[in-house]
Amino acid sequence: MKKPLSSLRRAFTLIELMVATAISLIIVLGVVQIATYAINAYDTTMSLVSTTAVSRQVLDTLESDVQSAVIKNDGNVWMECLTGNPDLSGTTNVDRGACKTLIFFSTPIDRDRFKPSGSMTGAGRVEWKGDVCAVRYRMDNANPLPTVLAADVTKDRAFTLNRVVVNPEDTFNQVLNRSADTTNSQTLPQILGSITMDSGTPSARSIQANSPADIFTMNVVAMTPIFVFKRTDATRTPANWYFYAVPNSTVNTGFFPTYFKDGFGSQAAPGAFQAEYFDYLKISGGKYAITSGKPAANSGDWKQGTLAAIIVSLTVVDDVGAQEIRAAQNRTGGQKLEVNEWNMIMQKHAKTFVRRITIPGAQ
Repeated sequence: MKKPLSSLRRAFTLIELMVATAISLIIVLGVVQIATYAINAYDTTMSLVSTTAVSRQVLDTLESDVQSAVIKNDGNVWMECLTGNPDLSGTTNVDRGACKTLIFFSTPIDRDRFKPSGSMTGAGRVEWKGDVCAVRYRMDNANPLPTVLAADVTKDRAFTLNRVVVNPEDTFNQVLNRSADTTNSQTLPQILGSITMDSGTPSARSIQANSPADIFTMNVVAMTPIFVFKRTDATRTPANWYFYAVPNSTVNTGFFPTYFKDGFGSQAAPGAFQAEYFDYLKISGGKYAITSGKPAANSGDWKQGTLAAIIVSLTVVDDVGAQEIRAAQNRTGGQKLEVNEWNMIMQKHAKTFVRRITIPGAQ
C-alpha cells in the first residue's frame, strides 16, 4: 500500500537553515564589498580625472607663457614673484608654501589681437600694436561671485588661480616706455604692480587687483615655483653649477631640505642644500635679487645667475575636497583651518603635480 504524498514531504532542518543563511550572508557581504570597492574606485578615478584636468590646463598654459617670456640683459626687471607673506588671504587658511603672485612679460598665444572697440569683422577691426604683454598669475581664496551677486562675500570662499594678460599697448605705454626708477637706479619694469589694466575704461584697475573675470581655474590650493639659476664661477670646480630660489614658507623650509638634498647648491657650498628662500624675487637677464618682505631690492642685492628653469609644483583638490574646505571655513567664520583638519582634507582629496619648465629665451 502506497504512503500518502503528504507523508513524503520533509521540511528543512534548523542546521540546513543556518547553513543557507550563512551562505546567503557571505554572498551579500561579498556583493556589498564589491559594490563599495567599485564606488570607491569610481570616486578615486573621477577625483584624479578632475584634478588632472585642472593641473594640465594650468601647467600647459603656464609653460607656454613662460617659454615665450621676454627676459633681456638690459638692467630691467622682467619677472617677479611674491609669496604673500605667509598666508594667501590675510587671516584665512594655513601656510602652504604657495607663491601668491607671479608677473612677467610674454607673448601669450591667446592674447587679444584686436581692440574691443569698433566692428568685430571687416575693416572696423583695429589691431593692437605690438605683441609683448604683461602676464600675471595670482592665487586667491575668496567668494568668486561678483559682489552684487554674493549674499555674503566673507563666506563661500573658493580657491582660484587668476590669470591676467594686459594688452600690448598698455604694457608698452605704462611700463616698457617709462623713465628710470631713481630709487633703485633701475629702469622700469621694476614695480610691475603699477600697471593699469583696460586703461581709459570704466573697468580700469591695477594689475594687482583680482576680479571674478580673472578666474582662470578653480580648486588650486598651492602653486609653488622653484627658480633654477645657472651660475658660473671660474674659481670653482666645476665652474658651472645651479642655485635654487624657493618661496619662503615653513612648509617649504621643512620639506625641501628633507626630500631634495641632492642637486641643490649655493654660493657657500655647491652641492649642499643651502637654497635661498625668498619673499620677493626679481629676475633680469643674467641676474636676480632676493629680499625678505615685499620691498624692491636695491642694486646691491643683485646676484649673477641666469634663469634656466622653473620647477612648478601645483596642488589641486577635487570638488568634494573643495566643498569640505568651504564648509569648514564657513563654520569657523572665515578663520584659519586647523592644521590637522587641513592635512586630512589634503591627504584624501588633493593631488600634487610637478613640471619642469625650461627658459629657452633667457640671456
